[in-house]
Amino acid sequence: MMNDDQTWREIRGTDAEKVLMAAEDAGGGLAHRQAAGAVGDEWAGTLATARLRELGLTSPDEDYDAFRLSEAGRRLARKFMQSRIDGPERWDAVQRAVLVFIRDKNSGRAIDLVSSDGGIVDGRPVTEDEVLMAYEFLSEHGLAKSIARAWGAPDLQPKITSKGMYAIHEPNIREYVERGFVSVSNDYSTNTNVNGGTVGAVMGGSGNTTNVQLTIYARTQVLALTERILSEIPDDAEHAPLRAEVESIRSEAESGAGEPESLLAKAGKAALMAGGTAAGQQIISLLAQLGQAIAS
Repeated sequence: MMNDDQTWREIRGTDAEKVLMAAEDAGGGLAHRQAAGAVGDEWAGTLATARLRELGLTSPDEDYDAFRLSEAGRRLARKFMQSRIDGPERWDAVQRAVLVFIRDKNSGRAIDLVSSDGGIVDGRPVTEDEVLMAYEFLSEHGLAKSIARAWGAPDLQPKITSKGMYAIHEPNIREYVERGFVSVSNDYSTNTNVNGGTVGAVMGGSGNTTNVQLTIYARTQVLALTERILSEIPDDAEHAPLRAEVESIRSEAESGAGEPESLLAKAGKAALMAGGTAAGQQIISLLAQLGQAIAS
C-alpha cells in the first residue's frame, strides 16, 4: 500500500492528477463527462478515473455517471493544492516560468519576470523573492547562467543553458536535476502488454488523431482481447449490460465497419460500467489494453 508521498509521485503530472484536482475543485465529486473535460479526451478521462480508483483515491460507491473522491483522495488533493501555493509544486512552476522568460526575452534581469506578461503563475503573481530563489536553484544546477554577475544582483543578463532548454519540457525540474539530467517520457496512459507483442499507446490529450480504420494487426488484437474480456465477465444479470457492450465492440471489429473513435467510445463506456461491478478491476485492466489496441 503506497503512502501519500508515493501516490503523489505516481500521479504527478498525469491525467490522473488533473482529474483528482478537478474533482476536489468541484467539492469532492465529478461526473465522468467532467473528468473527460478535465483532460480533453473521453478515453483519457476514463483511464485517469480508473487509475484513481486503483490507488484508492475514489470512493467504492461510485455510480455509472459520476464518482466521489475517498478521504485519501481528498487528503492528497489538498496536499497538491497547498504545495501549489507555497511548496514544491509552486517552486517548480516558478522555476519553469523563469526559464521560459529568460529563453524568450532579452531582459536585463530575471526578476523582470515579475512585471511581464508571464508574471502570473497558476493564477497568482510571482514575487521578486520567488524569482530570485528560483534563479538561484537554476544557476546552481547549470540550467541558467548570468553573463554579467554583480554583488547583490546574481541574475544580471540571464541566459538559458542547453540543460535548461531540456528542463522546460520535463514533468518536474527538480527531479530532472536529481536524475542527473536524464530525460524521461511521462506516459499518461496505462501501460500493458498482450501475448504476441506490445500494443500502441492509448489516445489521450488534445490534438491526437486515430486512423479511419483499424489495421489488420489492431483488429486481431481487438478481437483477441474482447474474447478474453468476455471470458472474465460473469454470465449473470448484473453484468449483462457490460457483456452486451463488449460484444458490440467485438461485432464492429469483426465486420470491419467499426471506426477507432467509435470503438474507443464503447470501450470507455464499458470501463465505466465495469467500475461498478464485482469483477471490475480485472476487466478495467483488460479494457485499458483494448483501448491501446484500438489506438495502435
